[in-house]
Amino acid sequence: MRKALLLILVILFSTQLKAQPYESVFHDSITVHICKYSLLGSNTILYAFFGDTIVNGFSYRKVAVGHGGSFTKPAEGLVREDTMSGKVWYRSISPGQYYPDRDTIDKLVMDLTLQKGDSFNFGVTNHTHYFSVVDTIYIENGKKHIKFNKISFIEGEGTSISLCYKDSSRNSRAYYGWLVECIFKGTAQEYTSLLTNNKPFVDSCFGPTTIPNITEDKETTTIYPNPSNGVFTVTIPNKTKQVYITTINGELILRKEVNATTKELQFNLSDQPKGIYFLNLSTDTSTLHRKIVVH
Repeated sequence: MRKALLLILVILFSTQLKAQPYESVFHDSITVHICKYSLLGSNTILYAFFGDTIVNGFSYRKVAVGHGGSFTKPAEGLVREDTMSGKVWYRSISPGQYYPDRDTIDKLVMDLTLQKGDSFNFGVTNHTHYFSVVDTIYIENGKKHIKFNKISFIEGEGTSISLCYKDSSRNSRAYYGWLVECIFKGTAQEYTSLLTNNKPFVDSCFGPTTIPNITEDKETTTIYPNPSNGVFTVTIPNKTKQVYITTINGELILRKEVNATTKELQFNLSDQPKGIYFLNLSTDTSTLHRKIVVH
């Protein structure tokens, strides 16, 4: 009897552990990956993940690409995540140079549910296959790491080759050489990769110098009460055009349009399952993200 009870407790405890979401790879405002091409030591590319947009009922972050410390190209891709599974998907929004027929689908670029010995396809599309097998799984600094032969998935950070390596306009070149040198969440440096082809980068990591039309939202908002039973009030920052709420995996729950005179909005999620949701307040140039807890 005691053994059966102990087994039940272990199963319940394991279930609770699995129910906890992974740390998001995104900052509330902007996340920047600074990458270098290992075969061309001085060649640098920057990816910025910012704002958001809704596609087929899911919330995506926009992707901008830059070089030399600044962003010169507009958004050309979309990324979304499911923090319950630690999965991240990339989606192109412009025709690809190599596989234009494959640019309208989500491509899995990260998966924290993988087990040791599982394989993952790092190829751009179903036409290209670059399978690698999980070598090691470990926890470091409280974050889960899944390590392959040359690539790592890192909880709260992304992959060691960024999140855009399945962009078909690059023909999987990222798989061969683009490595993340460092990651900035907002203005804070979160992660630094010290090795490329077993040699450290010579120059130090730097943040982007300019981010045209991609700025951190300085506005603040208040959510009260939070946590709540599902009924709560939100103060609306100036210039907000739209407010919407998504589940933890990006699924749209509701959306409200906002006018210039709106100062507060009340929401009722009492008919939704208990858990974590995200409040998103959009202006013409940026989006503010806040976590909501319903219990």
